[in-house]
Amino acid sequence: ISKIGSNSVNLASGLDIADGDLTLASGHGLSFAATANTSVSGSSTSNELLDDYEEGTWTPTLTNGYAYDGLQAHYTKTGNVVYIYAIFYRNGFSTNSNTFTITNLPFTQDTSNKTSSNGLGHWSCYNGTTDRRHGMINSSNDGNVYLIQDGTKVHATYDGVCGSDNFGLTIKWFYYTS
Repeated sequence: ISKIGSNSVNLASGLDIADGDLTLASGHGLSFAATANTSVSGSSTSNELLDDYEEGTWTPTLTNGYAYDGLQAHYTKTGNVVYIYAIFYRNGFSTNSNTFTITNLPFTQDTSNKTSSNGLGHWSCYNGTTDRRHGMINSSNDGNVYLIQDGTKVHATYDGVCGSDNFGLTIKWFYYTS
């Protein structure tokens, strides 16, 4: 180990941490600027700093929808990408033709992408041995998450996702945050 100035240290032979965590000061991260830029032709690398990583749980809100039981909702945030996993069960069946909409994401979506493609994912609901439903998830630039019925371009309704009480819905997707 050799010191290079007042705030730098050179670890010429690497760094081994036998026990404990490596903690970085707030506002700093791991820089990969020393690696060769291998971007595809015509693109550029504007940032090689990994400055955020987090794992946790969250509570989604189903707008104009049904109540749910057995909620398990987890996220992993790496840089500006948030990966979501959630599973829950429909509680109390009554007809509901409202669009299945999820709000209250763990991080605010980056809505600067005007093409309405701030993320993508998959949903599936097991409605018994002969009724399995699935489709895509669209994290649009209005801050909401919509489920798209398989084979269509339309937003799924609550009844179109899980058609009966106590059926489980699994959702997995990613979206971008600022």
